[in-house]
Amino acid sequence: MADGMSGAHQRGFGILNGIESEGWPTLTDPAIDDWSGGLNRHLFWGSRARAPVLSYVNHKFRRDDEPVAVPASTVRLVMAAAVLTDSWITWSDLPGEIGAEFPVWDELIKGKEKAPGWLGRPLSPPRRLAREAPPLPTAAGFPVTGSTRVEVPPVSGPDLTVFATLRTRAGVALVRVGLVDAEGRRHGPHMSWADARPFEASFAFRDVAPGPAALEIEAESDLRVDGLSAHEAPDAIVRSFEGGVVLANPARHAVDFDLDRLFPGARLRRLRGTQDPATNDGRRVGRRFTLPGLDAVFLARE
Repeated sequence: MADGMSGAHQRGFGILNGIESEGWPTLTDPAIDDWSGGLNRHLFWGSRARAPVLSYVNHKFRRDDEPVAVPASTVRLVMAAAVLTDSWITWSDLPGEIGAEFPVWDELIKGKEKAPGWLGRPLSPPRRLAREAPPLPTAAGFPVTGSTRVEVPPVSGPDLTVFATLRTRAGVALVRVGLVDAEGRRHGPHMSWADARPFEASFAFRDVAPGPAALEIEAESDLRVDGLSAHEAPDAIVRSFEGGVVLANPARHAVDFDLDRLFPGARLRRLRGTQDPATNDGRRVGRRFTLPGLDAVFLARE
């Protein structure tokens, strides 16, 4: 396996079976600022690694080699990123104090029911809700040699999510995409890999100032960008599984999910947990669910 947290790590696509993210999206990013880069790395490896494919996240954050405490919401968001990218997850940072029984995060064992593997197999690919927002008019396809700038029509803020299909003439290239907003503030950049096969990468930007903006795209080698679309929405993602559903909200503000539309006919409830009982209290959920910013939730089917 390869270390996979940065562009300086291994590029043995097709040779290695996957990557390890020692800390996700990176070891020093407890704010999950590089949400997009983390997704792009795992999705690219998942589609390029040698079979059998196995990538995983080792959940932990460090500063000056010391553990960084994060709330349960951040842990859930990291776990959601793993299941959204078909990755395994383990953890170095534990839920609370180590007692007589080795602690395990509630989401991994369905809380008090202690049912490993309860989520089951995915029933659908991840659903990127930002894609369902109307696209802004932007350049549809263009080459990049070194770097280029792509103007974005005025946005209302605070969220902008960009999807772009990337491909190179040959070989693997590191691609970075950032955003300059109307106040001149820079967001990102987020990285992705690209090779001769088309790969759809995503780049989500938070706290974008209202007004015109511009994407700044840099690539190590000649790059072709196809199918670029920009959407004024956060990169909220949902996915349906045999045993439940997962909702992820990487924005800094709450997002409302229409569960009737997303999962027609499903009867869903919160887990019955002990580590964050305010979230995992076992209640049945209604047709709409409001998820706080930088949070995820695992809901069980009834």
